[in-house]
Amino acid sequence: MHPKIGEIFISCSDDQTARIYDPKNDFKLIDVISTSFINEWHTLTYLCLENEGTRIFMGAQNGFVFVYDLLEKKFIYAERFHQGRHLLFLN
Repeated sequence: MHPKIGEIFISCSDDQTARIYDPKNDFKLIDVISTSFINEWHTLTYLCLENEGTRIFMGAQNGFVFVYDLLEKKFIYAERFHQGRHLLFLN
C-alpha cells in the first residue's frame, strides 16, 4: 500500500464489513469499514487492494461495488452494477 498506510491485512465478510488489521502488531484491529448504509441484505464477497495506493475495492453478492479511500477514511464510490446471480434452468 501507499507508504502512509504501510502493510495491512484486510478481510471482508457476511456482516457487511471490511476489517483492517496490522500484521506487524500481532494483527491488532485498526479499523472497521461498514457498508450497512445499503438498505438491503448483502454480504461482501470480494476485496482488492490498490497496488501501492490508498484505495480498496469491494464487491457484494447483490451487485454493489464499493471503493473506499484509506487515507481519507471515506467511500468514494458505491453503486449497483447488476442485480445479483440469475439462474437459467433448461429442460
